[in-house]
Amino acid sequence: MGRAELTRRRVLSAGGLATAGGLAGCTDILGGSDSGGPDETGTVSEGVLSSLPLDVLLTFDDGIEDVSGNDRPVSVEGGELVEGRSGQALRLRPPDEYFTVQSGLESPGFDSGDEAEPFSYAAWVQIHSAHRHELFTNEGSRRRLAINSDRQVCGRMWGGRSDIEGSPACGAQVPLEEWVHVGFVFTGTEGRVYYNGDEIARNPWRGYTGSAKTCSGSRAAGGGDCEAAPGEVDATIDEWAIIRTDVSQSTMRELASA
Repeated sequence: MGRAELTRRRVLSAGGLATAGGLAGCTDILGGSDSGGPDETGTVSEGVLSSLPLDVLLTFDDGIEDVSGNDRPVSVEGGELVEGRSGQALRLRPPDEYFTVQSGLESPGFDSGDEAEPFSYAAWVQIHSAHRHELFTNEGSRRRLAINSDRQVCGRMWGGRSDIEGSPACGAQVPLEEWVHVGFVFTGTEGRVYYNGDEIARNPWRGYTGSAKTCSGSRAAGGGDCEAAPGEVDATIDEWAIIRTDVSQSTMRELASA
């Protein structure tokens, strides 16, 4: 995939917006302007992100918008738009508020013999309690980035050929009510966890990565779909990105300092 052009696009899921719980104060959470790119408030780290092969980039100034240029379908359960780092962000509360994105990531099956493609996750988050905050969870729970109930940032890759099947890699201690940058990088052979631009944990991995559907605020327990076991997030989220490559630590530091 070539360089992604950052453009504002109106994003709707095939089934429309999930309405249970609503979005307080928002009449059109998936709406927004169709004109121009990111504004000048600094809500998107244009200089860094525009040079990366983006799969999804969600911003929240005019509702939930995928500005990657890929028109990825988004659905939302609950949530509220609030003041963010610079502009608006999405506040998700327990027990059952989350959003789901159908990304374009492809994954091999257990016995295909194919290697999974590298990818990265990154987001700005602010946690409000000692919950388990599921920030990225793919369908089937096989790749995750979470802040656990001990307020540690954890990445998990699980697969049929893994030597560390199901074991998360965790590090750092996240303060409450402060904006922090978190990231996860899968290189094809290992997962690396980042906090404020620094690598804090890693583990080796080879195998299966599950499907393309990706959630925030949903545990997707038991191999079900993203809506199977929603909940366990009490956080505000901004600049939520899926990148179709394994970004370097210097790039993650740039994203965390923007």
